[in-house]
Amino acid sequence: MKNSKTIETFDPQVVDNDITTVVKETNKVKGKVLLTDAEIVVSGGRGMKSSDNWGGLEEMADLLGAGMACSRPVSDEGWRSHTEHVGQTGKIIAPNLYMAFGISGAIQHLGG
Repeated sequence: MKNSKTIETFDPQVVDNDITTVVKETNKVKGKVLLTDAEIVVSGGRGMKSSDNWGGLEEMADLLGAGMACSRPVSDEGWRSHTEHVGQTGKIIAPNLYMAFGISGAIQHLGG
């Protein structure tokens, strides 16, 4: 048997309409430190009473170079972004120092 191979040139015709981009997830970072990389995390829960009461926590996080986090009820209420939600149903983090203010449901929160 003889092995004969043929090389053919292929020149695809691609136009801009043939290419699409789908964004599946976006991660917006408000602070200076990514939550998943933060060595220090300042977190708040529903006990903060409203979205208007986060200024002190944000200032503390800035001063410490910390990441900001929140509990699920806070992100569900729209007080903070879902990208900051940590705990059993949120992001899993492992900072060296974690400061939680106004957070209940410790078992669920510490699960993450």
